[in-house]
Amino acid sequence: PQPVGVAMSPTGNAAYVSLMALGKLLKLDPTTGEALGECDVGPRPRGIAVSHDGSEVYVTRFISSDEGGEVVKVDAASMQVSTRILLAVDSQTPDGPQAARGVPNFLFSVALTPDGRQAWVPGKKDNILRGMLPDGETLTHDTTVRPLVAVLDAQISREIGANRIDLDDRSLPVHVEFTPFGNLAIVTLGGSNRVEIRDVNRPTQVFSAIGEVGAFPRAS
Repeated sequence: PQPVGVAMSPTGNAAYVSLMALGKLLKLDPTTGEALGECDVGPRPRGIAVSHDGSEVYVTRFISSDEGGEVVKVDAASMQVSTRILLAVDSQTPDGPQAARGVPNFLFSVALTPDGRQAWVPGKKDNILRGMLPDGETLTHDTTVRPLVAVLDAQISREIGANRIDLDDRSLPVHVEFTPFGNLAIVTLGGSNRVEIRDVNRPTQVFSAIGEVGAFPRAS
């Protein structure tokens, strides 16, 4: 079944596992390991986060379709999909040295702020809109793949488009963790051996950073 993501409910009554090969989210009893339920969330689920009250589970689909990336919100009690949150294809950003178009993809994980108002999703953006076949433009180093972090409004289950982060000249964000007060987000950039700290209220700006933290940092 290719289990990849694991998350415990803050209430302590359930553990959740993403089964990437089966497209399912599994709910387990944390004491006995007994299966309490499962939910079909779609192909290749990976990252998991659970709301503070244990009522909702967020699951990223690692590989996206051409229509966009997707975070699936699951009702923990019924183990049914309640909402599918689209990370839309960016078709408007001009391709250039510091930004480019593309579809959110490789959604490694998802993290919820302590107040439950936002969810942050690290991944990358693949420019399926550019190339000799799609638009006649040659792909370049800066316009083929862009690292990104998407910021979701968890209250209305929608991405905050203006807060989508394009990490120029950095590589592969894989994990986000929040400080206990929820004011700062800590982003690990596996491909850059770097950790960045960002203000939750101004996510597109780097608050602080630590370089050369070691090879491919992941969880923080």
